Amino acid sequence: MKQWIRSLRVRYSLWTAGLVLLGGLVIGVPSFIAIKNQLYASLDDSLRLNASQAIDMVDIDNGNIVVSEDFDGGTLSVDLLDRGLTVRIIDKYGLNIKAVGPFQALPISSNSFATLQNGNSSFQSLVDPSSKAPIRYFVAPIIDSGQVVGGVQVVQTLTGIQATIDNIQLGFIVALIILVIFAGLVGNFLARRMLSPTEQLIRSLRQISADGLSARIDVASTDQEMDRLVITLDNLPPMPPTN
Repeated sequence: MKQWIRSLRVRYSLWTAGLVLLGGLVIGVPSFIAIKNQLYASLDDSLRLNASQAIDMVDIDNGNIVVSEDFDGGTLSVDLLDRGLTVRIIDKYGLNIKAVGPFQALPISSNSFATLQNGNSSFQSLVDPSSKAPIRYFVAPIIDSGQVVGGVQVVQTLTGIQATIDNIQLGFIVALIILVIFAGLVGNFLARRMLSPTEQLIRSLRQISADGLSARIDVASTDQEMDRLVITLDNLPPMPPTN
């Protein structure tokens, strides 16, 4: 094993494959992270847009939230249900006023509720306690005359986006493995081509060793370095015969 790994051809193949692997990681890992972040950013934009649409369906009457009748059966709610989204309209105490979707009972965390009461929106990712599904939600305040009178929560399961990320990751790993194997094979082929004159030279030296260095070396080579080595060996003085 040690002798095998010391082979120049093997080491050249491993170096070639290693450099390709390093290059693939340097280029691929940041690209994968960028794609992953972009997918989550697109999800956040979608949650923010749906929250804005839900707020547009809300009226305020003397500080009380009045939800449009189209909220339950309109095109918005149908579209939300088709995409697996949940939208909840809550009052300033966090109690449900209206809700559509599969995660209507999902509680708002204390941090998100505190942020909501301060008039700010927030995102949070967690695992749904009942379905154990990974989800992400966005909470935005409903403000009237500078006062927070309630909020809207939009919930989206992360199952689909995580499946997409897993597929991209698997594709990247498989492609990198194939590329590294191919690079190793190409490196081995190139090493064979480069070392072929050397192996021929070794065979010639072994052939003439019994007759002394008076014989000439005949190695067909297109490499300048190999030609110089052959000429140097040919110019060595003949070895005196041994008794």
